[in-house]
Amino acid sequence: MLASSVLLAALAAGALLGRQPAGELRFDGRDWRLSGAASVRAARLTPALDFQSLMLVRLWFPKRRSRWLWLERRSAPERWLELRRAVYSRASPAEPDRPAAAPQPSVPQGTSHDSP
Repeated sequence: MLASSVLLAALAAGALLGRQPAGELRFDGRDWRLSGAASVRAARLTPALDFQSLMLVRLWFPKRRSRWLWLERRSAPERWLELRRAVYSRASPAEPDRPAAAPQPSVPQGTSHDSP
């Protein structure tokens, strides 16, 4: 029973990966930004599954639906550890008399999926 559940989940994930658009995920120390067809700033990002070279994360948008993303090491192996550190770091709070940190170079991410 457990093996069939794992197999079914893997097949569903594979089907989703094959039909989802690629884009870039950026973190500036405070905010996450997802670019692709339209650039969107997210309020926060939370990891759901971590397989070391593949991560499932959820981007939470203000007043919008959240989006699930599969982040893949093979998309940018030289930036993977930086991305993992950013995912697990706490965002720095905005200070009223200082502007937010300058955006960092982007890290390509694999695929995405809107959640209901």
